Amino acid sequence: MWYREAVMDPADRDLFLQFLWTRDETDSIDTPGKLKDWLTGLGMLDGDEAVTEDDVRLARHSRAAARAMCVANSGYPLDPRTHSPSKNSTREPH
Repeated sequence: MWYREAVMDPADRDLFLQFLWTRDETDSIDTPGKLKDWLTGLGMLDGDEAVTEDDVRLARHSRAAARAMCVANSGYPLDPRTHSPSKNSTREPH
């Protein structure tokens, strides 16, 4: 069946959910230091790599867009403020 191929790997799903919930009562990625700690803690970034305000903006916008897509997937309208984060990115991915 075609939909079985689209099932997300449980590890990827868990990472995605962790990313979505980096903002609850507080924002866990709203400064370069917090974002670096979060990414380093997951083994996604070396401790000596720099994290900038642009990285924080991109991460926060990506999170908002992903959360909005989850809401839209549940039948609610897509938030027009959450367009493609790549339009605002000034940093190339590694």
